[in-house]
Formats: sequence, C-alpha cells, structure tokens
Amino acid sequence: MSLYSVVGCILGAVLVSSDTVGDGLYVSRTLPSVPRIGLGTAGMGGWTELSICDALESGFRLIDTAQAHEWYSEQALGEALEHCWWGRELDDLTIVTKVHPRSYEPAKLLASLEASSRAIYGKTPAGPSRPLDAVLLHAPFCWQNHCSPQDLAFQWQDAWPALEHAQALGKVQADHTTSVNEMV
Repeated sequence: MSLYSVVGCILGAVLVSSDTVGDGLYVSRTLPSVPRIGLGTAGMGGWTELSICDALESGFRLIDTAQAHEWYSEQALGEALEHCWWGRELDDLTIVTKVHPRSYEPAKLLASLEASSRAIYGKTPAGPSRPLDAVLLHAPFCWQNHCSPQDLAFQWQDAWPALEHAQALGKVQADHTTSVNEMV
C-alpha cells in the first residue's frame, strides 16, 4: 500500500463537491483539510523519526503510519512530533494510521486505537487523549503468519462498527478503509 493509494482512499471516500480549497488542501466531511501529498513511513526502520522530522521541516503536513509494527513505527512518529514539532499546532498536521487485521475484534480495535494515540500523541502537549485524525482498516485479511488463529476469526466487517463507535466516542475524527477493492 503506497501513500498515494492511502491518500486516494481517504480523498475518494470523503471529498465534497468543491474538492479543493487552495493551498494544496482537500476538504473532507470529517477533517478540516487533507493535504494532497504526504509522507508514507512504511519500511523506514531506524530512519523513521529522522525522515519524519525532515519531511515536517520540508513542509509535509500529512504523515501516514500504521499499527503493523513489522513495517511501521507509530512510536517513532510520536518521537518525531516531540522532537521536531514541539510547541507547534498539531491541528496543522493530518496523521493517518491504520488498524492491523489482527485487531479487527471490536474490543481489540478500541484498545489498539488507544495504544496508537498514546504512541503518536503521548509525548505532545495534547497528550494521548487527542483524537486520531484518520484511521483506516489496513486490509481485508491478515497477511500470512501475522495473525493468530483467534485473530483470523474476525474480518473487516466486524471491525467497521467498532471503528464507527470509536468515532462516535471522539477517539477518531475520520474513519475509512484501504484496499477497498479487496474488501467488497
């Protein structure tokens, strides 16, 4: 999943009729604005925090991460926000994270969102109670050997109502899916 496709899923799901408002931003029904381009953080390993800091310094305002610790580090994003964005408005950023299929059980999903919020915002002045900007369901199925047999019992259809519930509770501003063609 490239950042382009993640952004495409967000924008395709939430654009309103007047889709651009200038300055490279799109309008969403649930987010004030979504930058057209951002930084995807998959596969950066130990370079994640530095790469995010460089991207923020270069003007990027959309950062994509995920709960898939095999490829992403929400913790490194949180450290980048602490070290490179301290004292600046978090509302100037759009941070997208994705729920791993191993957390599609509704109770696990809520706990995973709280863990994401702690990792991303826990060291910022807003703290871990700040709602996540945008949360996606990462994929319709679990990748080989990345979920337990118990995790495999839950599908994206089980996760979606829990994600909507998290949004209703104010834990998430926007919820969407990725790999939509595989989910339908």
